[in-house]
Amino acid sequence: MDAVLERFSARIRDAREFALCHRVLLIETREGVPTNISMGIPGYEEEALERSVWVDFPEVGKLRLIGPEDLIIHKCVSGRARDVEDVEGILIHQRLDLDVTLIRNWLQAFCSVVETHDPLVIFEKALNRAPKSPGERGKVSMNEGSL
Repeated sequence: MDAVLERFSARIRDAREFALCHRVLLIETREGVPTNISMGIPGYEEEALERSVWVDFPEVGKLRLIGPEDLIIHKCVSGRARDVEDVEGILIHQRLDLDVTLIRNWLQAFCSVVETHDPLVIFEKALNRAPKSPGERGKVSMNEGSL
């Protein structure tokens, strides 16, 4: 982590402490691109990379993107208020068509390294609030209290 912070600008003050707490290092590239580096656990990154897909963006080129399950895992591990809102939005957008078992298993594994919150609880609460069918979509409030 220190080597990364020597090469790139931190996006926030106390980025190292924030990363240790939220398991994500917030940096900016030399070109000014905001970048999040997830701090995972052994085995997770390799599996997430296997599940990732290449997407070709005009004028940018091909970028490798993680899937919705891994994005949910990252956001639950981070646990920031905005990430909690994003998890529910991803669930709604994907219409709950996700590998929930994979998400639960990895979040359970991350519980041993995240000291500030329970990533699995964040997911379960978001899952319970997400509409179960497209007709229920309007019933979900993205600002339904905090976790």
